[in-house]
Amino acid sequence: PTLMDIIRPFFNITFMQSKMEEDGALVVNKENPVWIANAGIYSVWKSFDINLMGKYVSPFENDRFVSVADGPQPLGDFFVLDLNGGYTTKWKTPVRFYLRSKNLTNKIYSTVNGYPDFGRMIHAGIQVKFTREHYHTCLP
Repeated sequence: PTLMDIIRPFFNITFMQSKMEEDGALVVNKENPVWIANAGIYSVWKSFDINLMGKYVSPFENDRFVSVADGPQPLGDFFVLDLNGGYTTKWKTPVRFYLRSKNLTNKIYSTVNGYPDFGRMIHAGIQVKFTREHYHTCLP
């Protein structure tokens, strides 16, 4: 197998210049970030998988939970890094055991004024996918 068979890079980028009507004129809506970009690598080897992904959001403003007199407040830009890895069994009904870390760098940022994001989070779990065949074998 080649390196590209094992490691699969991915990315997407969004550019948006939204406008809104204000006093009869169209103005730039600063409550939406102009740029949002995601990039990462995904790899599968035997029964193991791993995904490392970064996300960048450009500066924007927000007026939720802010007094009208204060107006929209800047939220700034942020970059977060997530890591997800797992092992999938080869049982009749495959089961995936996984560990996921969101916001690896523990970056403090907000998408709404006064409410910072949770910071680093670590999840562990078990994922079972039932197919139509499994459903029918469970019926009497």
